[in-house]
Amino acid sequence: MTRFVLLFLMISVCLYAQQNDNKTIEHINYIDNITDILEKKHFIPKEFSRSVLLSLSIDNKTIEKITAPKEALIWGRYKKIFITDERIASAKAFLKEHYDILYKIETEFKVDKEIIVSLIAIESNFGKYRPVHNVGDALLTLAKDYPPRSNFFTKELINYVILRYLDKTYDNSSIKGSYAGAIGLPQFMPSSILNYAVDYDNDCRIDLLSNWQDVFASIANYLKMNGWVYKDIIAQQVKQEHLKTFEPYINKNILLDIEKLGYSQSKNRKATIKRFENENNYELWITYKNYDVIKTYNRSDNYALTAFLIYQALSQPN
Repeated sequence: MTRFVLLFLMISVCLYAQQNDNKTIEHINYIDNITDILEKKHFIPKEFSRSVLLSLSIDNKTIEKITAPKEALIWGRYKKIFITDERIASAKAFLKEHYDILYKIETEFKVDKEIIVSLIAIESNFGKYRPVHNVGDALLTLAKDYPPRSNFFTKELINYVILRYLDKTYDNSSIKGSYAGAIGLPQFMPSSILNYAVDYDNDCRIDLLSNWQDVFASIANYLKMNGWVYKDIIAQQVKQEHLKTFEPYINKNILLDIEKLGYSQSKNRKATIKRFENENNYELWITYKNYDVIKTYNRSDNYALTAFLIYQALSQPN
C-alpha cells in the first residue's frame, strides 16, 4: 500500500511538472508566493495570477543587458549615441508635427512640451525603436534571478500581473518592452502605468503602444506628479574658468551665490554639482530641481543630462 501511494505521488509530481513546462519545484514555489501576495494584498484571483505567471519564461538576455547598460558608459561616449544631429532634427520635426496637442497638454499639466518630446526621443526614438523582449518574461527573470534589484523587479512583476488583470486585451506576447520590463512608447514600468498613465482621448483605454495623445499626457502627468516646475531651469554647464571653484560641491548642494558668477538660479534656489567624464577631460554641470525630476524617470545622470540637452535644442529658436 505504501509503495502504491509513493508511486502515485511520483506520477502526480511528474504530471504536474509537465503541465508547467517542466518548471522546477523552486520556480513553482516562487510563483505560488507571488500569487499569495496578489490575492491577499491586491485581491487578484489566484487562478488568474497563476495562469499568467506560469505562462512566463526566463529570458537570460535581460540579465546580460542589465549588467552592461549604455547608461554605464562614460558621458563622452554616451552622448555620442543619443545626442546626434539626426536625433535633434527628428525631435524638431516631431514637435512641429504634434505641436497643437503638445501645446494643449503643456498648458493643462504645466509641463514643458519640449521635455515630453525629449523623453520620447530617448525612450523610443519617436516610435522607431521596436522593443523585442516580452515584458512578463523580463520582469520574472529580473525579479527571480537578479539579486541586486530583486525587490524592485518583484514589485514590478506584481504590478504587471495587476495590469494584465485590469486590461485583459494584453497578453505576454503582445506586450513588448525593454530588457528591464518598460512598456510602450514612453517606456513606462508597470507601476508607472498604474499610477500615472492617462486616457487622454477618453476612449476608455490607456494606449501607450500607439496613441500619442495618451503617451504625451501620461509623460506630462508623471513629471507633474513627481514635482516638475513649469518653465524652470534644468541644468547649466560650469564654465572652464570656474571648474576649481565648483569642484568642492560635487554631489552636494551649492553654498555659493552662483548668480554673482553669472549662472541662473532655480525657483527653489537649490542646486547641485555633477561631474561628467569625457575621454580626455571632464565637465561640471549645475543641476536643479527639474533635473532631479527627470531622474525619477530614469536614475542615470547620463540620461537626465541627455534629456536636458535635447530639451535645450528644442527650446532654442530656429
